[in-house]
Amino acid sequence: MDFRVSSDTPYDLTVRRLASDDVVDTQQQRQPTVQPLHVGSYVHVPQGLGDREIGPLTIETWIRAWCWERDQGVITACDGDRGIGLFVNRGGWIRFVLGETYVAHVPLYRQQWRHVGVSCDGSTINLFVDGEFQSSWKQSGTIRTRGIPLRIGAAGLNGEASLFLDGDLAMPAIYDRPLSAREAMERYKGRGLAQPSGGLLAYWPLDEEQGERVRDGSGQGRHGTIINRATWMIGGPSFDARAVPRYDAYDPRADSSRGHGLRF
Repeated sequence: MDFRVSSDTPYDLTVRRLASDDVVDTQQQRQPTVQPLHVGSYVHVPQGLGDREIGPLTIETWIRAWCWERDQGVITACDGDRGIGLFVNRGGWIRFVLGETYVAHVPLYRQQWRHVGVSCDGSTINLFVDGEFQSSWKQSGTIRTRGIPLRIGAAGLNGEASLFLDGDLAMPAIYDRPLSAREAMERYKGRGLAQPSGGLLAYWPLDEEQGERVRDGSGQGRHGTIINRATWMIGGPSFDARAVPRYDAYDPRADSSRGHGLRF
């Protein structure tokens, strides 16, 4: 058995047997060390988007924010101001970053699911929220993502994960094509139960409900690993906990309308 201690003060450690109170071992540590503690959970996808020029692209997800007192990464392939990313701004606004192009518009609702899709066709960025077109902006410049991992629930800063999300995500997806207004509405009406299709770079159904591995359902191999744990079994945007009988038996695996989400 190993004991791992983080301390900045010298200490004595005694191990006793519970039943008899016999001393099993004693240790003295006069030069203790402090172990770093990293706050925040996220999904690390090492493959990233590869060395590609960002042209036509869509990032889509369901999100339920729990706080917005700070900036937070949602789905990103960026390090600082290099790359792309979908964020929650301080104050609860959706923000999309594409190199030097910043889009900040529709506010979220605290503790309520919203469907967000940001779609680029190479010249214009369109923002859809809950299936409705919101605004469009001109896209300029060429963005490359070489050597930058994908992160779900965080962003990159100086090569390390930062800006951790305090919220829930369901059915995050990335396409290599723009999403039409009709498709955006269909994805919203699907309530996180319908799988995306067509030109997928990655999508994560989040249906494992346990463990640290997050499967990429697109066939592109962009599987992820949960860092610092996250909470499974919360249901997706289609799930209404109020409809679950309080004292009757309930099997979430048999509930086809429950959906899947992951809490960070």
